[in-house]
Amino acid sequence: MGKQVLSGNIFPPDERLPDLNKVVPYVIVGDETFRLHKHGLKPYCKITARGEKSKVIFNYRLPHAHRVMENAFGVLSQIFRVFYSPIAVTPEKCELLVIAACCLHNILRNGYLEHHQQPHYLYDSSIDPPASMSVGPYTKF
Repeated sequence: MGKQVLSGNIFPPDERLPDLNKVVPYVIVGDETFRLHKHGLKPYCKITARGEKSKVIFNYRLPHAHRVMENAFGVLSQIFRVFYSPIAVTPEKCELLVIAACCLHNILRNGYLEHHQQPHYLYDSSIDPPASMSVGPYTKF
């Protein structure tokens, strides 16, 4: 996958930003360890960024974007344990798994099933649920 990222084969074509006449590539948020690449964002060197306000702001916002992405994936992996270990599927199938997990997560968060008369618990009837199981938005399956 790293070779595909470096070659640019994994990314869709560059697109125009909404309401602007500027075409930009799709990118991956990285850190100092990533090498400089058209499809990779990494912070400016602290010495280089010191003199320019725009570079200082970029260096401030990039780790925030990285944290948001890590937190979102952390939430998904807490709910759907399949993301805890490597998945032996093609990148296309993996993309579909992530999209399906996001959709299911949104359904659970919005309480769709509670408002549509669906059964609250779907578990193997031969196995008793733990006595200490607390009822929360993600334990209703």
